[in-house]
Amino acid sequence: MRKCIVIIVCVLIIACSSVLVTSEEKKRTFAKVDSKDMTILATNLNYMTSALMSVSQTLLLYREDLTETEKALFEQSLAKDQLQLNQLEANLQVIANIQDVYTTQSVVHETQLLLGDIMTATNITKEKMTEISNTFNVQSEKMAGLPKSQQGLKQYIDIVTSLNKSIETFMKH
Repeated sequence: MRKCIVIIVCVLIIACSSVLVTSEEKKRTFAKVDSKDMTILATNLNYMTSALMSVSQTLLLYREDLTETEKALFEQSLAKDQLQLNQLEANLQVIANIQDVYTTQSVVHETQLLLGDIMTATNITKEKMTEISNTFNVQSEKMAGLPKSQQGLKQYIDIVTSLNKSIETFMKH
């Protein structure tokens, strides 16, 4: 009887140890994933800031009297900026488990659509384009000073949302 109790206690100790070891390994794995996700997030927030700055610089190139070739080059450059934002949206999909990433993808997608509207606009003036460019510039400068972390992500969303609303307002007038 006594041997049976000792064997049962030993089995329970081994089982508990096994569960604890497995639990610790899972915690370490999640910590590595979180660290990797945070690195990806920080990289993409930097990428977002530079992509929006690039849009600002491209828009400054616009003039009402562009030749057909210049207009085609301008549209091509703006299309590349759109592609950068599209790539950013795809990059963020990798870390979709982080809270607010889906919202970030959504507002970035809206910015892409607005760039498409700018490319197809027929009544846009140099002054309006400069205002839009300045808005991109100001907002991307605000982003440059933000923390590149999950805590700063909400601020990025707010800035891009504000940027999109400003562009929509410019495009309506």
